[in-house]
Amino acid sequence: MNAQPGIQGFTGTKPQTVMSFLVQPCGVVAPHNHANAVEVNTVIKGKGIIAQLTTNTNKLQISMVEEGDSFVFAEGAYHWWMNLGEEQLVTVGVFTNTDSPDAALVAFDDGKGVIGSLMGDMSLLNLLVGKSSGAKTTVDLQDGQSPLFPQLTASHCEKARQQFQSLGSSWQTVGSFQKNPSGTSLYKASELQEGKFEISDDSTPLKGPGGGLRPLAGVVSNADKPPGSESTEYDGGLTPTKNGGGPPAATLWPGFTNLADGKALVKFVVGYCGTVAIHTHVNAAEWNTVISGEGQVSYYQVNTGVDPQLITINVKKGDTFVFPKGSPHWWVNYSPTETLATIGGFTAPFPDTSLLAELFSQTNAIFPSLTDAVLGDDFKATPSSSELFPLLTTRSPSDCGGNVPCRRCF
Repeated sequence: MNAQPGIQGFTGTKPQTVMSFLVQPCGVVAPHNHANAVEVNTVIKGKGIIAQLTTNTNKLQISMVEEGDSFVFAEGAYHWWMNLGEEQLVTVGVFTNTDSPDAALVAFDDGKGVIGSLMGDMSLLNLLVGKSSGAKTTVDLQDGQSPLFPQLTASHCEKARQQFQSLGSSWQTVGSFQKNPSGTSLYKASELQEGKFEISDDSTPLKGPGGGLRPLAGVVSNADKPPGSESTEYDGGLTPTKNGGGPPAATLWPGFTNLADGKALVKFVVGYCGTVAIHTHVNAAEWNTVISGEGQVSYYQVNTGVDPQLITINVKKGDTFVFPKGSPHWWVNYSPTETLATIGGFTAPFPDTSLLAELFSQTNAIFPSLTDAVLGDDFKATPSSSELFPLLTTRSPSDCGGNVPCRRCF
């Protein structure tokens, strides 16, 4: 696990810890829980089996996850992972509402965890948990290795694979809240495998010429509902209308909104020579981790008095960046042949989005004297002023950009 606690930019909202996991073939993330954080992950490579015990029904939820799938572990819920595949399982995610997630190991590995602490009173351990031969089925830990990440020996891994195949498909929990529903993955497996990211109706429901996004948020189903806030009446920011008490749109993941005080998960794809226009989120900070491509992101600091107030960062694959709550920010992809793709989130279930260009465009339509005074005489709004994902006007040829590769962007 690579965790990035205490990332600056979450002023005015609860902190977050962005992290990534790598689980080797035959690797395990041992049973544990986080008393102070909800955990959310999106798979960017490989497959794995994940499970958690619901905190109010004591029913085990088990799911298979693969490229593009997102999954959530409720605050305080015991959970584990296992990789029985032939390739690495890699995820990008976040521990919500904390800059230091508590982790309590509840399995036994080389004397660690809750089980290890009870080894001195075997009768009590047998009474409260059960009995075993005590024979190890995992590779011995080396100095500095964590008992949170054991690995099955080759023989026991093969045995586990055979047992898994014999189960068929009946082991998966139907309709589990912990995994996004079928057809709502942030990324298609083919996008992650081929490195080609689409800007289309099914891939990015909210889109423009230069890019698009897919939000995943919604309400938790009544079945096995983990503790959380009341259901929201909004549909995830795709439209400003209420649902009238009905379920959220199919694009939304009903398992994240009512956890961790409400958060949103999001996919961004910024196309060739594409941009994300200057905008703010008055109710949310935003974080993103780059999984493909590179670009330049900027934000204007709010009420800091720091000189300079404009912060500009060049980001590439593996980098994480944060836009503070309420700060005007924008993105630019200067590559004519590579998209910029990220996995990220907001610290509100449905972030309000306010376009700066709309302020000037609509003001200019009624009071041009005002815009002339603050922007210069004879101000005229650009045709793309209402577009969240405009294209660079300097691109060549003029009909390229977005999903169509260019010769150059400037």
